[in-house]
Amino acid sequence: MDEVIDKRRREVLEEMSRINTMRKGVVSDRVITTTLKSGEEKVNGPYYTLTYKGPKGKTVGYSIPSDNVEFIKSETENYKLFRELSDEYVQLCEEQSKLMTPSDVEADKSKKNKKSR
Repeated sequence: MDEVIDKRRREVLEEMSRINTMRKGVVSDRVITTTLKSGEEKVNGPYYTLTYKGPKGKTVGYSIPSDNVEFIKSETENYKLFRELSDEYVQLCEEQSKLMTPSDVEADKSKKNKKSR
C-alpha cells in the first residue's frame, strides 16, 4: 500500500466532509430591455436563474431572489468542488488498486475485521 496515496485519500475525504451545503447548477443573470412607444429604452433586471439538469436529463430552471444569489452561487461552487474531489478520490483508489496484490487485499480485509470487533 502506498502511504502517499493513502494519506491523500484521507485528506480528500476530510475536505469532502467539510462541505455542508451544495446544489447542482449554474446561476445566470439577464437584463430585459424594452423599447417604449416614446422610443426610450427601459432596462429591467437583472433577474437571476438557477439552471441544472433534472430527472431524465431535462433542463430545469427557476428564478432566485437577488438577495440569495451569492449564497446559491457558493452552493454551486461547493458542488463543483465536491465533484472534483470525488473524481480525485476515484483516481487515487484506482492508483492504489494497481499497486496492490491479492494478498494485500486479503490483509487489508482482515485488519478491518479485527477493528470492528
